[in-house]
Amino acid sequence: MRSSWGILAAVSGHLTVRQASAAPGHHSLPVRTLQTLAQREPVCLKKLSAPDTGVLELTLQRPEVKNAISWELMTRLRGAIHKIEADATAKVVLVASSVPGVFCAGADLKVCSCSAW
Repeated sequence: MRSSWGILAAVSGHLTVRQASAAPGHHSLPVRTLQTLAQREPVCLKKLSAPDTGVLELTLQRPEVKNAISWELMTRLRGAIHKIEADATAKVVLVASSVPGVFCAGADLKVCSCSAW
């Protein structure tokens, strides 16, 4: 007798269920797998207007943790700030959040230790 179990996979933010079968004489163990196909950048920098007006928007994009600041986010923020400094046309930078009603939850304590800050 063959046993089957569902495998969860993330496809563009949606979960799908696929059936997998064990080989004859073997038993399947329930295993969850999560696959990220398209990961969003934690920081997005874009020009909001014509190049000569110099308005840029810097958006924090970690909605799953309410834009909590991780080392990766800090590194990306520094990189974006260096790009802004190098842009002679930049006059105004709007810092925004991709999470409605939340700007930033603070330090991401799940991915780094407090002593490192």
